[in-house]
Amino acid sequence: MGPRRHEQDVNEPYSMSTPAISPSPRLGRDDAIDVVRGLCVLSMVLTHLSSGSTVWRIVHFQPWVDGASGFVLMSGLVLGMVHGRTARANGVAALRTRRLKRTALLYVAHIAIVGLAIVDGFLAHLDGLPDRGPESLSRLIFWTLTLQVNPGNVDMLSMYVVLLLSTAVSAPLLAARRGVLVLVLSALVYTAGSVSTHGALPNRPYGDAFFDVACWQFLFTGAYVLGWRWQTVVAVLRGPRALSAAIVTGTLVAAIAVLLPNDGVQEVVFGKAECGPGRIVLAWCAFVVLYQCARTAVSRAPAAVRAVRIIGSRSLACFIALCLANLVLPLAIGEDPTTVAAQIAGIGVALAMYPVALARGRVGRGLSALRDDLTSRRQTLPDQPVPPAGVTEPDGRSRTS
Repeated sequence: MGPRRHEQDVNEPYSMSTPAISPSPRLGRDDAIDVVRGLCVLSMVLTHLSSGSTVWRIVHFQPWVDGASGFVLMSGLVLGMVHGRTARANGVAALRTRRLKRTALLYVAHIAIVGLAIVDGFLAHLDGLPDRGPESLSRLIFWTLTLQVNPGNVDMLSMYVVLLLSTAVSAPLLAARRGVLVLVLSALVYTAGSVSTHGALPNRPYGDAFFDVACWQFLFTGAYVLGWRWQTVVAVLRGPRALSAAIVTGTLVAAIAVLLPNDGVQEVVFGKAECGPGRIVLAWCAFVVLYQCARTAVSRAPAAVRAVRIIGSRSLACFIALCLANLVLPLAIGEDPTTVAAQIAGIGVALAMYPVALARGRVGRGLSALRDDLTSRRQTLPDQPVPPAGVTEPDGRSRTS
């Protein structure tokens, strides 16, 4: 049996008209997208826990393509699919409740993780985490509640809160067929973020967070627009011309990255903090190639990619688990990500993402069943008769008209 409808709204946001690649009739879900998301999650696990190590270099032989870029791109793409389908079916106003619920979930998750980071910083004095200092506890709490505490490796959730809220502007414009305007506005924000130092969220008390949200929103928004129009572009993305263009373009841009002098120019074009234009191009090229490879794998060997697909289908739960691992593991193995212990931890956490995703699925199905049961009971309760006016009720009160 496929997942229930409301569970799909959170974790399976794909157009009902998009045929499933695998024979599984799971409400038309595109399994290849989940495989790509799963690969992004696994990439981030190794980057967060063992960046610069031998294991990390083997997986990230192309340093300008990583899970963070893919995660933001896929988040925008999937969200665009959800919002586009909902807007076409029920109008753009129907997105408000969905957006608020999702934003609240991400906000609460971020606050909880930052709270743990503050405790870690107080107890273990880990690098980059809030430590004992002149700041009062009340000030730290205020900063946390206003998204001003964003330690490294756990700051993507706060960025995603902002990106999700940005769809309040994009969605009505897309519904009015103003997609070009959305991209132009996003490009203007990207340009402003690139030439200024005010595009990142703060990371109190140390300055700014790593990610420049004003720049990263361009990758997210472009994917959001594509997801909104997924039904009209998916055939092109699955075609051989798109694959050839992605391979050729990606190869040329990667060659440029290698040839650029590492004196600041390379950072401007391919930098991660400000999501350089070269990184954006490579992210899109990688998406097309991985998406088509995933389609082939899902159709020919679905069992081989099943675990990665399931991880991708529960990518938010897996990312939250990764954030927790980022805060807990350094207490045991230290903060150097290149040690043997860090590499073993990275591989172990990557493998642990599969049971995390399975557990999240079981919890979701349990909550879904509970909600359906409560709804069913409300609908089957007999209507209670209303005593006529003047009749005394059991508590001695008299009902009057």
